[in-house]
Amino acid sequence: MTPPVTGWDNLPSAADTSTEANIARVKHYRNSVYGHATQAFVDDVTFNTLWKDISNALVTLEGVSYRAAINKLKKECMDPDSEEHYRELLLEWKKDEDNIKEKLEEMEGTVITAYKNLNFSI
Repeated sequence: MTPPVTGWDNLPSAADTSTEANIARVKHYRNSVYGHATQAFVDDVTFNTLWKDISNALVTLEGVSYRAAINKLKKECMDPDSEEHYRELLLEWKKDEDNIKEKLEEMEGTVITAYKNLNFSI
């Protein structure tokens, strides 16, 4: 393959939709958005712009039949196992917090009773 005009390591112009340019485009976004990203988030506008550029490149490379699968991915949870794991952790955290509150209330009652038995006023 002949490198695109901008080379393999730079983002090709939007007008260049050649196979080589789309490969370079996917490589560029892989590196800048994922591989060497300086932050773990992007705002919605940036996400949608990146999604459009990356998905268009992939559909051009792989064929229109991939468009539906790519569009479906946009709304999918990135990791359902992790989502469920964190949901379970939050439920455990809530139970632990409720138990701690219950124990504190018991201790408060015990301390108040002890003070009253020692004839201290509260």
